[in-house]
Amino acid sequence: MPARDVANTRSNAPGKVHAAIVHNQRLSGATEAAATPQYSSGVRNSPSAAIVDPESMLIHDEHEDVSMVNPLSSGPPKYITDPAGKPYYLGHTSTWSLTIRLLNLTHEALYKCPFPSAANDIDSMTYDLEWNGLRSQAIPDIRGLPAIDHALFLINATKFHTGQMFHLFDEAKFMKQFYHFYENPAENIRTAGLWLPHFLVIIALGKAFVGAQNRGNMPPGSELFRAAFMMLPDYSFLWKDPSTSAEILCAFALYLQSIDWRTSAHNMVHGYHTDLSTRSTNEQDLMRCQNIWWTVYILERQISVLMGTPLSISDNDINASLPLLPDSLLKTATLVIHVKLSKALSRIMNALYRDKGDLGSTFVKSTQDVLQRVADVAPELRENFPVPDQEALSGISRVAGYLNLLYHQCIMLATRPFLFMLVEIRAKSTDPQIRVPAPIQLLLQICLESAKKTSQILGSLQEQNLLGIN
Repeated sequence: MPARDVANTRSNAPGKVHAAIVHNQRLSGATEAAATPQYSSGVRNSPSAAIVDPESMLIHDEHEDVSMVNPLSSGPPKYITDPAGKPYYLGHTSTWSLTIRLLNLTHEALYKCPFPSAANDIDSMTYDLEWNGLRSQAIPDIRGLPAIDHALFLINATKFHTGQMFHLFDEAKFMKQFYHFYENPAENIRTAGLWLPHFLVIIALGKAFVGAQNRGNMPPGSELFRAAFMMLPDYSFLWKDPSTSAEILCAFALYLQSIDWRTSAHNMVHGYHTDLSTRSTNEQDLMRCQNIWWTVYILERQISVLMGTPLSISDNDINASLPLLPDSLLKTATLVIHVKLSKALSRIMNALYRDKGDLGSTFVKSTQDVLQRVADVAPELRENFPVPDQEALSGISRVAGYLNLLYHQCIMLATRPFLFMLVEIRAKSTDPQIRVPAPIQLLLQICLESAKKTSQILGSLQEQNLLGIN
């Protein structure tokens, strides 16, 4: 039986293949130039960090061409059901959805039967907030409010874990209200307004970040988060204080995402796309509005990718400026790189995950193009947030780890359709000989290298107890 091709072959376009190979070699060098982490020669020679010479992977066939579509976004929408029969959409860019698809493919290939629905990790099943979503008119019972020193500790924990990446509160205004509230909590709880649910969700995040002990299947800080949610007014009232409201919703989205409530997290930030900078008159409020806008943008892009849902607004329609933080050039660099990588996610979704029918050989070219845009961020990332050598005296910073992980997430998101295609063909074929065209081989190699580096960065963060995993 002849070997099965991953992609169709044609005899009339040798120039396309040669161009694709050359482009891939440049991409391999460009993405590798990010060099996350920067390993010593000893580590580089280890099997886990080895870099395969692209020349060794080339298939020298001048008549070879590549034609394929993205198997993760083509065809009818994919769903799974829970034990009760409720359908759940498998978003095309969602890592969770990819895991479910791979589990179903491999289970079917090995056991000749569908993957059991009871074994699927469905949204919002990991943790239970023990709340039916109905709001109470009365002030919720928050007798477990932490003492002022403990509350400060939890606020600082949230700042440490999120402050460089996301804007969740205006520190000067927030802390002024904090100290006023703790002068007489029993009395001020009735007049704290929006600040109180804002405060509760910030310290709920703090509890989650410091790894407070769970109560059964309730996540850390859930009692504070639940109280904050019950205090939150209707959306039609939130817009009376748009800046604070946006900060609260961003904090809610982060907490919900962290406890595996993906759909609810997406709803928190979906649709909030006004250029807030035009609403401000003084410089301080202008900077706050800019920070809020870009936090909403970053969360919306990243949660949309996690959900596999369409983006809410085109990058071409965004005119908001990035804030300039003269007192913290590193924080400015953090935001600039964070936004650039979030925009890269947009390009990947728009170029590679739209169902446009048969894209032919343009899919490989489109992948190469978006990878080049991702690689363009590498020099700036390497200059400001390098990942230290494993033998270095200083450890990895949380911000460097986060941004480098996001960089490699972009690369893997762009290249994993080829990996899924290969697994799908192998699972459905009885022929062990699968011929992979050279351009796709190199894209798979780029995906593999980013996966290795992701694992290494996560290992470094875990060694320093920066992942929040016990």
